[in-house]
Amino acid sequence: MLEVLSNVAFLIPIGLAVAAGLWWHVGVASLSMLASLAYHLADERRFYLFDHWLAIGLMVANLALVLSGKPKWYSLAILLILIASAFLLLYAPLPYLSKETRHSVWHLASAIITAFAIFIRQDPRY
Repeated sequence: MLEVLSNVAFLIPIGLAVAAGLWWHVGVASLSMLASLAYHLADERRFYLFDHWLAIGLMVANLALVLSGKPKWYSLAILLILIASAFLLLYAPLPYLSKETRHSVWHLASAIITAFAIFIRQDPRY
């Protein structure tokens, strides 16, 4: 159930993308959130590939969004470190965290990464 609730975090970067007029990013982030909801509401038996490929697609879209501007090297480095850390958290064997907790943190990290990518793209100082 926590995995379903943690999808709410995606509403923040979706709202930021709407405010910035980044409609293709709104679409990618919304599809990713809906796929995740479908996957978790279907007891994680269906929509596995759809959910996982869209999650990867969202990270690629975040990189594309940032690279479509003129990011500073440190902003790009931070974004890449955040993405790598999120994937490591999701897929590394961490016995002290349940699968549900790791996946919920993945949702939160993915939403933060997406918001950060939008911020980098919109602010030329970064």
